[in-house]
Amino acid sequence: HKACGEHFGSFARHPFRPALDEHPELLPIAKEPDERVNVGGGWHTDMTFMPQPPFGTLLFAVELPPPGLGDTMWSDNEAAFAGLSPGLQATLRGLRALHTAEKVHGPEAVQQEKRSEFRARAAQQSLVRELGSHPVVRTHPETGRPSLFVNPSFTVRFDGWSEAESRALLSHLFAHMAQPEYVVRVHWQPGTLVLWDTRTTQHYALNDYHGHRREMRRLMIEGEAPY
Repeated sequence: HKACGEHFGSFARHPFRPALDEHPELLPIAKEPDERVNVGGGWHTDMTFMPQPPFGTLLFAVELPPPGLGDTMWSDNEAAFAGLSPGLQATLRGLRALHTAEKVHGPEAVQQEKRSEFRARAAQQSLVRELGSHPVVRTHPETGRPSLFVNPSFTVRFDGWSEAESRALLSHLFAHMAQPEYVVRVHWQPGTLVLWDTRTTQHYALNDYHGHRREMRRLMIEGEAPY
């Protein structure tokens, strides 16, 4: 897993979630049969609350529920931006959005998770309440193509707007990005490795396997500040 990731750059560390002791670059992502809340159970792009979010992620399937359960969906944010009207595209190009970890990693959010190390780690980090600003339309540094760079897990409002003023437009963008024509769905098998570009995608881990165990390992590659 790490040998594959080294081809793409240096490894990024998650500021809140605990890693494997023997491999601190790898995050175990597991849901036990008696748990109801999963990790990543909503549309998101990894760690956009950071000044330099990771540019790529490699996710490896270790243990899975029965076939057809525990799938993951990805959306193409470049295609979603291209599907907007020219007028809305022009409006969005002039906006920045504020991202925070509060909703996903704040003390209230992690109370839903039984594992005390998650609660303790998040509660001790003041970073969960900090706001990071990124352009709403991000330019891919290699292709030059534009893509939407907002997500419902971490994006809270537009820079200079209130949350109430931002809600309608953000909700429209979130729904637009999740339309079926922009989405692919991966049916995992043990040993499957998926690599994706976090600069142009968001993803959603389906939580439809209560009573079964699912364990994944996540490796993230350091990225640059969005522009």
